[in-house]
Amino acid sequence: DAEVGYTFNDNISLVAGAQNLFDETPDKNPWAGIVGSEYPATSPMGFNGGFWYARGIYSF
Repeated sequence: DAEVGYTFNDNISLVAGAQNLFDETPDKNPWAGIVGSEYPATSPMGFNGGFWYARGIYSF
């Protein structure tokens, strides 16, 4: 995970970040045919891949 931001002045900031930055997927579940899920539910990185975002902040 990573996040960077920049504050332009007291009112305006921009932030960009990512969760699972390198889009890793867990090892496949060897019991997938029995339990019905391709990836283990306990994987720390999840099975949906990467998530990237940007956020703009304006304060009054």
